[in-house]
Amino acid sequence: ESRTQLDGSQVVGYYADLNRAGNPRLRPFEADSIDISYERYFSDTDGAFIIALWNTDVGNFVDRPPAEFFFDFAGFGIDIPDTTNQQTGEPLNLLNGNFDRIINFEDAGYIRGVEIAYTQTFSFLPDLWQGLGVNFNFSYTDSEITLDSRIPNAIIPTTPLPGLSERIWTSTIYYDYDEKFSARVSARYRSPYIDDQIAGGNQEQAFFEEETILSAQMSYNFTENLQLFFSVDNITDEPNISFFGNRAQTGTIQYFGRNMYLGVNYKL
Repeated sequence: ESRTQLDGSQVVGYYADLNRAGNPRLRPFEADSIDISYERYFSDTDGAFIIALWNTDVGNFVDRPPAEFFFDFAGFGIDIPDTTNQQTGEPLNLLNGNFDRIINFEDAGYIRGVEIAYTQTFSFLPDLWQGLGVNFNFSYTDSEITLDSRIPNAIIPTTPLPGLSERIWTSTIYYDYDEKFSARVSARYRSPYIDDQIAGGNQEQAFFEEETILSAQMSYNFTENLQLFFSVDNITDEPNISFFGNRAQTGTIQYFGRNMYLGVNYKL
């Protein structure tokens, strides 16, 4: 087999690869967590205000670092076994190949954050306005946990936890009238994060840009059994944008378009 060495040269030979993905010494996820919250429920109207703080100290979790190419097995205390060519019986001098493994990530660090939620139906308003309401939720999450970078050609050695956005908020304005008409407009914001994507047929990690998704729904109940509804998602056709290491290294730009639904529900 011919493989490209780190210096760019091609070396033909027999390589020893080791895959320790089935490591019997792996331990389960371990963490100590504490949460505290203040909750105020409004007695005169439908609504609540909630603020919560939480902190999780992660003692151990399982991670799969990037595969190491041309790994020094002898320096790691792993002996490459002697083997022979099955056709000629001659001994083979196996070269250092790839090392793929799953490990325990011990004393990983903290994940902590704050969440604020507010909901209110303005039932104290006069007449038609009594069905007006709002809902808002905001969360901020911070973590010192970093992992070895799996981003292709990235200039950074480590990355934050996959899927972790520091800031996320959702907001909804809704209106209900006489159990017949209902409408709401919602927005969801997510700050940049890192996650897996499929590009060129391969799974790889990339940073994803912040995004704000707007949606709206409306329904009308003609009777207890018959309902007409309409909804539209991603009103502004927000793109999903990824990049590698820095924003000049664009990964993918995907437009999914706005999705509109019109339908009828009938209960027998």
